Amino acid sequence: MEQGGRPAEDGPLPSAARPDRLPRTVEELPPQMFEDLTQLLWTIIRLGSDLDEERVLRRTAAGARTVTGAGRAVVELLGHDGEVEGVVTERGRSRHPVAPPGPEAPVLRQELVVGGTPVARVTVSEPAGAAFGPFDASQVEAVARTAETALRNARMHAQSERRRVVLEATSGVAHAIGSPDPVSLDEVLGLVTRSVRHALGATGAGVLVPDPGGMHEVRALEVRRGYLTRSRTLFAAARPALDEVLATGRAQVLVFGRDVIAVQPVDWRVEQRHLLGVWWTGRTAPVTPEEHEVVATFAEQAGVALDRARSVQDRERLAVVSERERIARDLHDVVIQRIFASGLQIRNLLREDDLERVRKGLKGAVGDLDLTIRDIRSTIFDLHRDRAPRLREDARALLAEYAPTLGFTPVLRSEGDLDSLDDAVLVEHLLATLRELLSNVARHAGATSCHVLLCRGDGCLEVRVADDGRGLDPGEPRSGLDNVGLRASLLGGTFEAGPASGDDVPGAGTGTVARWRVPLPGSG
Repeated sequence: MEQGGRPAEDGPLPSAARPDRLPRTVEELPPQMFEDLTQLLWTIIRLGSDLDEERVLRRTAAGARTVTGAGRAVVELLGHDGEVEGVVTERGRSRHPVAPPGPEAPVLRQELVVGGTPVARVTVSEPAGAAFGPFDASQVEAVARTAETALRNARMHAQSERRRVVLEATSGVAHAIGSPDPVSLDEVLGLVTRSVRHALGATGAGVLVPDPGGMHEVRALEVRRGYLTRSRTLFAAARPALDEVLATGRAQVLVFGRDVIAVQPVDWRVEQRHLLGVWWTGRTAPVTPEEHEVVATFAEQAGVALDRARSVQDRERLAVVSERERIARDLHDVVIQRIFASGLQIRNLLREDDLERVRKGLKGAVGDLDLTIRDIRSTIFDLHRDRAPRLREDARALLAEYAPTLGFTPVLRSEGDLDSLDDAVLVEHLLATLRELLSNVARHAGATSCHVLLCRGDGCLEVRVADDGRGLDPGEPRSGLDNVGLRASLLGGTFEAGPASGDDVPGAGTGTVARWRVPLPGSG
């Protein structure tokens, strides 16, 4: 103990003897009771000055035990139904309730009520044969009342801190949406998912795009490292409920064991709705109204980003139409007229007998044709110079290219921010890999359907091609697959091919799935 009777900040408070009755006057106050009151005072001070809820609960347990000198004290956490959902001791939190005291053991209990709702219960117990005095009960009550105030303050502080984080995050998203510099939709949606996950301390968050075939595409995904596979399983299990959210436009909370997903529709007033899903794993507490509000706020921002993207697409489409009209006018008014004039000039030269005049006329016609070629090349260059590579777009074009050969159009799904990839070599390798895998399906699989997944997550870029064909034949040449594996090795990644399952291709009993996975530059 420090000088002046103050206990050390991190050490346990020393126990004290307990009187048989409360003193009636100051003169009756014995030294040990004075020490007890000092213990209680410093317990109240330490509880009241803490703004961390977990420490408040631990100090409540420690304080209740110390001021009474009891053998054991715990704080039982109560759910909305009044059932015990966990226990906090001086050492930390546990999901499993502690063994109750024996039937002969004396027990003191005090509920902690915050906002009119019992949220916890302080339980102090003695071994069988011991006893509590009247002062012990009042001390536990004083600790409990102080803990209620401390919990209220801690929650208000946490709420204020969360609002600050949310405000900063939403400001960042709003800045990205309104930035004069071009920001892709995938970049903005990626920022939305990162922001909402960190603001709510969630395991993951994703923006889902509905697909007529029922395979919802995850347009943007942000998950903790190591939870990518789990997120796919959860979203697949939640698909029927997601369809209901799409149909009704109403937010829902989906529970799968100890996994909780808060789903909020995005831009639900338009025909093609999107969904924002925020996911917690190992969560027992219900999603609070404040958390619902945060999810709705970010869903609204995602909707603004989608509206902006549509506006940009409309402007680009209008610009393309205008550019086509300009090119048509230029071709008609300049290029075609010049070619027509050159043709007339050459036709007139056919009737000339003077070779010198024919030579000069042909020379002029050649000069005009050179100018025409230069103008056409300039037009072609203008059409291509601003073409930025877009992985998702290029992949869709590649699938459409192979549709006649395959006899069907493969289904494309994507996860994560693909269009902001600026590594041209990596994109080139991925598209070449996808081309080789589609070619392999067309030549050998005899498939009736094929599913392609492009994924950016966990610091890696992955392409997965699954078909419902006859499966791998050990006797078939593997030069194409060997080339795919070589590309993965050159980039420090992996490639594997094996039997497909129903998770890879819905309803498939046979088939092949090929997985090509390489690390992203700078992912460590």
